Amino acid sequence: MSELIGREEVRESLDRHLVGRLSGSTPTLLAITGMPGVGKSALALDWGNDRAHLFPDGQLYVDLRSLENNAPMTPSAALHGFLAALGHPASSLPKEIHELSAMYRTALAGRRMLILLDNAHSADQVRPLLPNSPGSVTVVTSRSRLAGLTIRDGAVRIDLDCLSAAASVHLLAKLIGTNRVHAEPEAAATLASLCGNLPLALQITAERLASHPVNPLSEWVGMMTRNADQLEHLDIPGDPTTSVRAVFSWSYLALPAATSRLFRHLGLSDEPEFEAAQVIRAFDAQQPVEAHLAMLVDASLLTSPVPGRYRLHKLVHLYARERAEAEEGSEYMVDFARRLRRSRRVIAGTYGAPPLLSAQRTGAGDRRPDGLGERGGIDGAAETVHDHGPTWRGWQGCCPVGLLDSECQGSERGASGAGHAPGGNRASPTVPGMLQSA
Repeated sequence: MSELIGREEVRESLDRHLVGRLSGSTPTLLAITGMPGVGKSALALDWGNDRAHLFPDGQLYVDLRSLENNAPMTPSAALHGFLAALGHPASSLPKEIHELSAMYRTALAGRRMLILLDNAHSADQVRPLLPNSPGSVTVVTSRSRLAGLTIRDGAVRIDLDCLSAAASVHLLAKLIGTNRVHAEPEAAATLASLCGNLPLALQITAERLASHPVNPLSEWVGMMTRNADQLEHLDIPGDPTTSVRAVFSWSYLALPAATSRLFRHLGLSDEPEFEAAQVIRAFDAQQPVEAHLAMLVDASLLTSPVPGRYRLHKLVHLYARERAEAEEGSEYMVDFARRLRRSRRVIAGTYGAPPLLSAQRTGAGDRRPDGLGERGGIDGAAETVHDHGPTWRGWQGCCPVGLLDSECQGSERGASGAGHAPGGNRASPTVPGMLQSA
């Protein structure tokens, strides 16, 4: 019986894909994909252990090391380990990858085994490790969507999402005790939300709560909401690799430079959900912005619920903003304030003030309680950044990313011309960078 919480439907899906295939004429290939920290490896191991009785010839496991800053394991190294486990001495193994793969597939012929390829980097890394005879089942876990495996190799992909709100609270209750959760149900639900229902974040929070068994949950909620660095509370002291920030960084550092730059810019938006048209002119690249968005989706740092629309998980959004503040620097923030002022002039002269910004105004001479200056909106943000310096963070709530381009197409909730340059011409997909001076 599985002890995983909130994964019943996914386990049933894995079972459905398995039924009838063990006696089929082709090998079975399942790929579990999803964002960092969502529990792909835990699910694969848990399900594999529960289904061990279906594989009388045993199981093979390898961590393909796509995580951290290490180079991914080569297929040759993985095959050496598998062949050794299957009884082949190292001295008998050939050197060429195609010979190793052929020997491995021959060794698996006629056997019924479960092969778990954990933390795969790419389809090319996986292919030499796939059996070519029926009976065995291969389960691959990866942050990449591994589209090539589904297209060329017939893989069934299962995208693993975050837990539901109810399952997240249930997980907290399991880890810190039902009495604490039942005593403060609202605080427990808020904690789950602050963790974005991400299993890793929930487990880290539970571990830190367990070390303070007397403290109320509401106290931890207060700390997380008061502290601007929310990700700091999702670390394990003394273990820097076991943190939400660390697992996000492994995916971020693997991105091409231009794609990582777009990722940082997405963190500057106050909205975690956006349309491609809103960022199409906020980024300088030699290839269309859509290509970089697709790379972020493939890396599971971004989701696309419908074509042309994208969403950042709330913790990934915080991480992207953190990287922008760390890497773009003060000069960028000053330039950003100039661009806000220029954007306001263009919007007012071309489309009129967007409703989002108009609604933020409180009247002439009023000092805004949120620190946006006397005028509010874009002018107030630019004014306050000028007054408080480039590290002031209040600008984040006043302007969607769609208002940042030099010709300013309007926000998602603002002008109806979003996605078009002034004058009715559609914006080019390769556009000026945000770092140009106004």
